[in-house]
Amino acid sequence: MSKARGASTLPARSVVRWGDATYRIEAPTWFAWQDAMERSTRTDGNVDAQRLLEEALAVTARDENDQRLSIDSIRLLSALDGDRLLAGTLELIERQRQYYAFREQEQPDGSIALLGNQVYLKLQSWTFGERNDVLRRSLRLENGQAAVDMALYERMMILACVRTGEDTRLQPSELSGWTVPFGEKVLELLDQLNGIESRYDELLQACLDSGQHHPDLDLIQLCRTFGWYPDRVLGLDAQLAERLSAGVRILKKSGLLADGPAASRLPSAMPAEAAAAASYNPQGGYDAARSNPLGDTGIWELEDGEVTTILVNES
Repeated sequence: MSKARGASTLPARSVVRWGDATYRIEAPTWFAWQDAMERSTRTDGNVDAQRLLEEALAVTARDENDQRLSIDSIRLLSALDGDRLLAGTLELIERQRQYYAFREQEQPDGSIALLGNQVYLKLQSWTFGERNDVLRRSLRLENGQAAVDMALYERMMILACVRTGEDTRLQPSELSGWTVPFGEKVLELLDQLNGIESRYDELLQACLDSGQHHPDLDLIQLCRTFGWYPDRVLGLDAQLAERLSAGVRILKKSGLLADGPAASRLPSAMPAEAAAAASYNPQGGYDAARSNPLGDTGIWELEDGEVTTILVNES
């Protein structure tokens, strides 16, 4: 990682000239760029374009004496000169991106290897628990309203999901020297690993409204109907899962399957007739057909030694 940041051929500075004016552009670190974006974001979440220009130049532009431009001096620039300096900054960042020549390789375990000029990182998805821990630590209270510190959230996500070539975690201090293209590329790949598709919830709603099957909706329905966890459903034979999904849809359409939480468990101290009905039959396994202690209120099956009920509407 440090090699990618410190290689002498990585473009780090450039000079912008027009007329008698001479300015130097210094490539910003990813942290400084993020902070500039944060300072330019209004309370409604939208970016103030003028403030962004000022903040970006404040961390990149220097005068002919190599002194950073102050916000006040930036505001005195003509609009054309400000645009020229910003164009020089973006051009320098693009040259850095070209230097890295990023490429990624999907790994057999589902992770992504980020490769490039003196670059090797391994990116892996995080667990639900890791995501919740990062989100919890990134929440803050602003004027009585809950808000997420996105810069902190993104940095903590990187520390949770990124490994070096030696398969060790990154240290917080290692992120401070990242360039803008490096930080943006890592976040792009982590979003690919950890995020969901754009407008995903709208797609689910459209499928639900039109009756179009969506695998995630089918997964939820099977979990809800049989009281299973997602990992159990995902491990089912595909044909069996399709048959179960089709059966559930038909039962719901006919009104025989309740809309509420369908799977509930009987108390561990089952009535005697339920325990007898759940006894093992060497020829046919657990024989539910011999007795239904629930009468007309539902059907039941034995799962891992416990009776699971599937509630149905009374006819």
